[in-house]
Amino acid sequence: MRRLLPLAALPLVAGGCLFGGTKHYTLEKSSPCLKKHFKLFPLKTGTAPGLESLVGLDSPGHYVAFYEDEKTAKAQQVAFVHRAAQSGAAGSDTVEQQKNVVLILASEDRTQDQTVLDCLK
Repeated sequence: MRRLLPLAALPLVAGGCLFGGTKHYTLEKSSPCLKKHFKLFPLKTGTAPGLESLVGLDSPGHYVAFYEDEKTAKAQQVAFVHRAAQSGAAGSDTVEQQKNVVLILASEDRTQDQTVLDCLK
């Protein structure tokens, strides 16, 4: 029976390798693609819990926030939407989460949204 125990773990290991586990996007990996399409404006980091980096794009109102994990990104997305709803400041901007990244996409110019998403690495 003890000889079979390592075989029981094999599907878990294989599943993690085949499906890649969780994806972690970084500004370092994403910026070459983003720089091809936009001018990047690094913004102050460390102001929100778990924030690794924050950049603004020259596309009006587009911001990309990279967090240390997916759970933190989700919590920050919810908090942003809640604060914006309370203040009425966000209008119809979209706040979207992709793994450990939160995107703020301006409602006026939605033509670049897919480009931003495609650049996440």
